[in-house]
Amino acid sequence: MVEWLTALGDVSSVRGNDVMLVFVELLANAIEASRSSDAVAYSFSSTPTELVVRVENPNPFGQSVEVHTMPDPTAEGGRGLALAQQLSDRVDIDRMGGLVSISAHFRRG
Repeated sequence: MVEWLTALGDVSSVRGNDVMLVFVELLANAIEASRSSDAVAYSFSSTPTELVVRVENPNPFGQSVEVHTMPDPTAEGGRGLALAQQLSDRVDIDRMGGLVSISAHFRRG
């Protein structure tokens, strides 16, 4: 991911840190929500106006996936989607059959 952000050239270090943090949080959520035998996929894309980080995983347990407010500071988890919502410009949650795909969009510039 660092190479991808560096190659884009016009991403500030602060915005780049936001993109990386959101990716790590979404990936951790996907791994935690999946079985050990499930595949978790991710992708990065860019257009002249935005960067998009997408993480997709099976949802074998039918867990609800919603963007929430930040949990209590002493909570052990539950910050991933809230951080994604706060640090990105838009978060899309798509459910397709037994899959969940979460995309975080960041404006460029």
